[in-house]
Amino acid sequence: MSFNKIKIAFMIGMSLMLFVSCSDDPASQPEASTAVVNRLIFTGTANSGGNVAIELDDTKLEAVLDGNPNYNGGVLPGLPSLPFHKSLIKIDITDLNYDDDTVTINCAVSSSNKIPLEWRGNAGSFYENTDGIMYVYDSGLPQYLEQQTDEALLEAVIPVPTSVLGAGYHFNTLCAGSDGNEYRVSFYDRTTSCAHGIMTTFSVVNGTVEGIIRVHRIGDGYHPYMDILL
Repeated sequence: MSFNKIKIAFMIGMSLMLFVSCSDDPASQPEASTAVVNRLIFTGTANSGGNVAIELDDTKLEAVLDGNPNYNGGVLPGLPSLPFHKSLIKIDITDLNYDDDTVTINCAVSSSNKIPLEWRGNAGSFYENTDGIMYVYDSGLPQYLEQQTDEALLEAVIPVPTSVLGAGYHFNTLCAGSDGNEYRVSFYDRTTSCAHGIMTTFSVVNGTVEGIIRVHRIGDGYHPYMDILL
């Protein structure tokens, strides 16, 4: 009987040792979560001083930056024309020298105010179909071809008119200034006089924005607008 008690005690001790060793197994420990990096953040430095950070809140677009993983060989006729893709946008302009004041301007995301952008890659300019899929324009036929698995989106620009009589693209949003004033921040396509012939470009490859942004303080009395060159 005493032998059996010793044997039982030994087995219990071995079980406890096995439990402890399993709990210390590194493979059983929870893995640290990987931080999600938004590749649609673009930064630039203003010629007059201050920094600009523009973030597109667009997970759907981010999923096809390196190509369309669900490519299905879609082809659409050249007419009617497909529209440009629109994205939610957030703008932060810090330490801007505006009319002899140093101000920080924050433009929050607004679901009712999305910026249209012409996305480009090695295959050409991309447009969005009603089903949300991106298509590249083939001017040879003409026709639209569905974005393929290896057709990356490398940069975006403020769109230019699609015809001689077409209207230029202009996007603006109201923003809050650190001085308590409201500001209007605007983007123009390069063909409008407000753009001074400069094209504003968002580079996915470099994570930068270059071009021109207009800032205008809203309030009583006259406040001059300011064109920021990036």
